[in-house]
Amino acid sequence: MRRAAFCLVLLSAVALHATSSSSFNPVPQQASGGTIGGRVIAADGGEALRNARVTITGPMSTPRVFTDGDGRFLFANLTFGRYALVVRKAGYAQTRFGSRQPADPPVWIEITAESPAFSADMRLPRSGAISGRILDDLSEPIEMAQVFAERMIRTDGRVDAVTVASVTTDDLGEYRLGGLPGGRYIVWARRLGSDTVQRTVVNGRTVLERPDGMPSQAYYPSVTTLSAAQPVDVRAGEERASIDVTVAQRTPSRAMVRFSFIDADGKPMLATSVMVRLDDAVAGTAINTSGIGDNVAQRIDPGAWLLIARGVYAAGVAAVPIIVGSSDLSMSVPFQRGGRISGRVVMEGGSPPTAAIELEARPIEPALARMPGPPAVTRARVGDAFTLTDLIGTRELRIRSAPHGWVPKAILVRGRDLLDAPIEFKGDEQITGVEVVLTHDLAELSGTAADSSILVFPDDLVRYRDVRRVARWVRPNQDGRFVVDDLLPGTYCVLATNKVDDAQWANVDYLEQFRAHATRVTLKAGDRHSLVLKTDANP
Repeated sequence: MRRAAFCLVLLSAVALHATSSSSFNPVPQQASGGTIGGRVIAADGGEALRNARVTITGPMSTPRVFTDGDGRFLFANLTFGRYALVVRKAGYAQTRFGSRQPADPPVWIEITAESPAFSADMRLPRSGAISGRILDDLSEPIEMAQVFAERMIRTDGRVDAVTVASVTTDDLGEYRLGGLPGGRYIVWARRLGSDTVQRTVVNGRTVLERPDGMPSQAYYPSVTTLSAAQPVDVRAGEERASIDVTVAQRTPSRAMVRFSFIDADGKPMLATSVMVRLDDAVAGTAINTSGIGDNVAQRIDPGAWLLIARGVYAAGVAAVPIIVGSSDLSMSVPFQRGGRISGRVVMEGGSPPTAAIELEARPIEPALARMPGPPAVTRARVGDAFTLTDLIGTRELRIRSAPHGWVPKAILVRGRDLLDAPIEFKGDEQITGVEVVLTHDLAELSGTAADSSILVFPDDLVRYRDVRRVARWVRPNQDGRFVVDDLLPGTYCVLATNKVDDAQWANVDYLEQFRAHATRVTLKAGDRHSLVLKTDANP
């Protein structure tokens, strides 16, 4: 599954999400001239970097600043609270204070009455690049092809592709993906198909048809599926050249697949639809079909596909597996009403928060996540009712976001907890009376860990499907202190380590390797436990 992102911004967002439930900014207090300053220098030579863009995020809105000729910067008159510091400069990788990797959680800078000033030296590594040519199967250059560099992120056992950089080829078919931090990337190229949509009439009904609308794409080294792609390793400041990709021309073997959409009464139904390739283990290829219509046609490569469709003016969904061969195919696609979940949000302990939670019925199958239209997400406050509709396939209920200090404890329906239980929707199943229980009866774990990353995860981790709900990956502040203040009562494994794989950390099998090196701590509601952690050898 692929999610587009704006270069390194999304990678930073992934890390911030990993720490989203641990020790965010408290209610700000008034400061009398808190400051964060420092100097930006090159990591490989130590020379001062002028005109580097420096930003901070925290309890107040602060305009960005640029470094002077000596590489120095200063933020003044800051409100007391916690701040994250980020530096960007052309030719160098975006760097956050305290981060060893681009997606590490931030090291928070705490500005308090006791410590109102902080100075940071920021060492920027040079950015890497990947370059090459995009060619067709006759070795001719492809102009205006789109080229992407992506990182593979595995979460809860499911692989996702996050776009870090993208460019368009020139008239020689050449490209250069710059601004890359050191890491491992998947490179792929796409040659767009025609946007021309023909309207034809078949048996008295209008058909929207793209005779040659399917994009051609390939992954380095010129393979057709994401699961077969070969990663490209880039070191800081390295230029990986000659990463060429051949994108095959469209061939006559592509079959014309025609769909007619019908509702439960057999009447034509307007819909939007997507075809997702199933014989790619990562579900890397998805094709939007011809648009809104009750009859559509598209040329499709041979293989196993899943047609996913959603009604436009009437409720209804469809998910139909299709095997495409070399012959044209016509079929009617019946729509179902889709499943429905309704209930309310309740709280346990403390005054009700004013902010809403986001509840998601997340598809287990990556292909179903490509359903056109809005995702199955709803927002509700404590006491409010909520409804999720148009559900099909196997889903699991997850809290995407909740007010700080409030953690999902259970999702109950008739005594059954659905928080870690998949639910299969085959038609119009209705699940009512659901109670989403948020709790404020939490425990706090704090301590010192020098400059290490801190991993906190339950001792009985294997029973959880959503690891990010119960595990924490945080960094200490500038003084080496860390706080995790939103833990449910239970026994936890705690570890300080020099290296955590940001692409793997939110998986049970990855965290399990740290168990033998961890300290165990049992916490009750309201406990505040402090400990000193020594950095352990990497497992």
